[in-house]
Amino acid sequence: MPVNLVSAGVSTFMFPTVAGWLKEQRVPDVLKRVYLLTAGLVLVALFYLLVLWVLRDWIFTTVLKKHFENRDVLLMLWSAICIAMVMRDHLAYTLIAHARFRRLSAMAAISALIAISTSVIAMRHYGQAGALIGILIGEGLSVVGIFIMALRDARQVSPVAASV
Repeated sequence: MPVNLVSAGVSTFMFPTVAGWLKEQRVPDVLKRVYLLTAGLVLVALFYLLVLWVLRDWIFTTVLKKHFENRDVLLMLWSAICIAMVMRDHLAYTLIAHARFRRLSAMAAISALIAISTSVIAMRHYGQAGALIGILIGEGLSVVGIFIMALRDARQVSPVAASV
């Protein structure tokens, strides 16, 4: 949850920042900056998740006073989902700034359909972890789709490059 809170906090200034960069720089240059910021957030998230992993016994037994079957597998899957969500949220800002809403909406719908379908099938085979496997597949598909769409936009002539 703290990773999502940090990501949401950063998101509030990402759109206006990326939109401003796109007025001044070429799309490939802006995309590099967004990738670097996303990589930084992913590193922060990985550090937090590493600390969570190291302290998981204490957190589950002392803080939560709970025992979950397959706790470690579930924690790893939730961690991977968290990283994918951070990447998806922040990589999308170049597309949002270019008003690629139809493409993003289509990608979200396809990813959600695949995530739900995969979750239902995987839950039959893997139980609780199956639901998370489906979510991870959907999030992963979103990240890959957004990455590909952003690269396509970067190949097109940007307004800054056209005016120079």
